[in-house]
Amino acid sequence: MIKQHNQKPIRRKMRLPCYDYNEAGCYFITICIHQRRNLLGQIQNGIMLLNVAGKETESILISMEKRYQDCKLAEYIIMPNHIHFIWINELGKTNLPDAIKWLKVVSTNAYIRGVKNDNWLPFHQRLWQRGYYDHIIRNEQDYEIIAEYIENNPLQWELDKLYQIDLNP
Repeated sequence: MIKQHNQKPIRRKMRLPCYDYNEAGCYFITICIHQRRNLLGQIQNGIMLLNVAGKETESILISMEKRYQDCKLAEYIIMPNHIHFIWINELGKTNLPDAIKWLKVVSTNAYIRGVKNDNWLPFHQRLWQRGYYDHIIRNEQDYEIIAEYIENNPLQWELDKLYQIDLNP
């Protein structure tokens, strides 16, 4: 974010300019918890152990295929403070930013219910960080590298750039 004197911050555009995200294609998506708090579970011995909030997030992520029937959730991992997944838009009918917005809204509402009713860890200001990271998967080799990264992400947790010890549980 760039801030000019006496002006509102100018936010960098996160999406690739001149690319139509309605297009059929394959995308690697990363969505982070706000302030990278570890709200979705923990890693033990290289294995991701989802807590109830993580299991609910996983259920909502999987349900995206029912809502967006022209798309497929190919690979995914829920990590303590972020999620990675490969999203395949087979027919080019689903707008990717709209699908991500739906995922964030539904999972945030579920999380709020969990905080109120089931004593889930509270979050500050918002559940998810603004925006998300995407990578357009261009070929089979690119797909295989990303799928392997997703599969091995729990094993590499302490080396992950999103790794954070949550000091405010």
